[in-house]
Amino acid sequence: MNDPVNIKIEKIISDGRGLGRYNGKVFFIKYVIPDEVVQVKEVNEKKNFSEGEIVSILKPSGLRVQPVCKYFGVCGGCSFQHIDYRYHKIIKVEILKELLRMNSKINYDENIEFIESKPYHYRNKITLRVTMDGLGLIKEKSNEFVHIDSCSIVNEKINSIITHLNRINLFDHSINKITIKTSMANKTLLTLYSDLTSADNISLNFQNIDVDNIILFLKNKKPLYLKGKGELVNLIFDNIFYFSHNNFFQVNDYVALKLYSYLSEKITKGDNFLDLYSGLGIYSMIFSPLFKKVYSIESNGSSVYFQRKNLKENKINNINVIKRTIDKTFKLEDDLFFDLVILDPPREGIDGIFLRSLLEKINRQIIYISCDPSTLTRDINIIKEKFFIKDIKIFDMFPQTRHFETVVIFEKF
Repeated sequence: MNDPVNIKIEKIISDGRGLGRYNGKVFFIKYVIPDEVVQVKEVNEKKNFSEGEIVSILKPSGLRVQPVCKYFGVCGGCSFQHIDYRYHKIIKVEILKELLRMNSKINYDENIEFIESKPYHYRNKITLRVTMDGLGLIKEKSNEFVHIDSCSIVNEKINSIITHLNRINLFDHSINKITIKTSMANKTLLTLYSDLTSADNISLNFQNIDVDNIILFLKNKKPLYLKGKGELVNLIFDNIFYFSHNNFFQVNDYVALKLYSYLSEKITKGDNFLDLYSGLGIYSMIFSPLFKKVYSIESNGSSVYFQRKNLKENKINNINVIKRTIDKTFKLEDDLFFDLVILDPPREGIDGIFLRSLLEKINRQIIYISCDPSTLTRDINIIKEKFFIKDIKIFDMFPQTRHFETVVIFEKF
């Protein structure tokens, strides 16, 4: 197909692209809005579909807005800056409902509440590559970099650090990657990655960088603590959580607190609580007063270290922290049953063999927290054999992107 064609956009799919058809063939197109008519050129023809690129917008949606970020469409981090934020709710709810139909074989007609966020400047973490031109992000589906002087979805504290670091030629100091994290109290941690074997060859004055903590990783992966202790701290429901560069915290503090509050309304007292993929043990600790015994399972050694440190700091003594990878070989004790299980897996979801064995151990309630609706709805197809969906909420943890956090509460039949 050489000539551009006119296509009406039907919907947005889970990868953030719009779907339309021409002569019965499906086209996937970026940066469109449902009901728009766009002129499209075919850029990649497949057997069952084609990928298209906008030539012009013939009938723009009234929901189309000017993107805030000058790098939108280049860095690939955001999918929806061209769409009025008020419409993101409709798009993301429909994506979830369609995946429930496709993967879970469920027609979910109940209302799915959508918890909104600040549209911009919400992220508390960013990872950037260091190039000759300064700090940059990897362009979508490429090995190229786009230099940035700010990011519209990270918080202003991080942007101020990016501005500062762009004035320093980190590339000449053999730094190849950085990560910046902030705490809820606006304290900062900068992690630098270098191919050097010794810090003696770096002449940069780290003390002049306006951050609270600096960690430098050399080629041998050895960390050097150049400023501060390399730790941040958050206070959640009167519990103190210390963490560092490689520990998972939700990137959107405002929405994360909304999520914790929601769960606190849904969880009732019981005997045993199993917290799987527990990370820093946030759920284990904030809900520990409701249970006699809590089992917190996490594979990351650093997160387990900080869990145990935080247990001592908060004087909590009913949590058993277990360092273990959760896969099909993971077995729970025969006589151990749980009133509540919280599942918060990585994007790949849960191994099906383990999940089926786990369902036999749950007396009452499962809460599944997911950042990937595709693997979530795949796993729901297993869980629904023994549990029914009590409630579903979307927490917009990642505004302007195609991603979102889903919380599904299940109860036993």
